[in-house]
Amino acid sequence: MSCYAESPRLFVLLAADKKGTLLGILPKQGLDGADVAEPLRAILDRHLRRA
Repeated sequence: MSCYAESPRLFVLLAADKKGTLLGILPKQGLDGADVAEPLRAILDRHLRRA
């Protein structure tokens, strides 16, 4: 299972299998603005499902 969720302040990535679980937190404050968030969102949508 691999998916991601988005809040106004974060992208949260989750990957799990029988060996373990990975949780990744990407704060949006580290991005330069909405023009950077949109391509990242497109990449996530292409490779992961939304939770």
